[in-house]
Amino acid sequence: MHDAISLHRQATNSATKNTQRLVVLGLGTNLGNRLALLTSAGEQIAALGVAQGAASLWESDAVGPPQDRYWNTALALLSELSAGDLVGAILAIEKRLGRDRKSGERWGPRTIDIDLLWIDGEHSAAAHALVPHPRLHERSFALTPLLEVAPFAVDPRTGQAFLPAPDPPLTRIGFGYTTPIRWGLSR
Repeated sequence: MHDAISLHRQATNSATKNTQRLVVLGLGTNLGNRLALLTSAGEQIAALGVAQGAASLWESDAVGPPQDRYWNTALALLSELSAGDLVGAILAIEKRLGRDRKSGERWGPRTIDIDLLWIDGEHSAAAHALVPHPRLHERSFALTPLLEVAPFAVDPRTGQAFLPAPDPPLTRIGFGYTTPIRWGLSR
């Protein structure tokens, strides 16, 4: 991940700044072939910018009603897309991968869940594109992978570094690879 950090710092400190900035998306699934779903989502997300890092795969108990455990990860990419455009693209990817937001219960089982977690130096209060994710600081399954691909991440509203969240407990089950976006299982 040091390459991602170096590229990020180089991009943000260059004399000729462009509109690309580091974005971190959180991914989770607890239905179907979880590895295949995360890999397909990762490949589609990589088309939204320049992939910078894939976090490990983490397994955790679900938040909400009783259901199978979730696999979670995060992807970092350099992107020029606005928060709203990123959310639109995320929703389209979820739909292609079988997510039906209209029929599912809140915090219920999902084929895929993709959240816009953080954009370096930006915050958005738009209802359809809240950045950083409003419950990021409470959720280890989102914060741990984010900090793995962007260990320097700070809350753009406060300037404070994000700190690891203790709950729910996580188990590392695989390691991320950036090119191509994929994961190797450790069990």
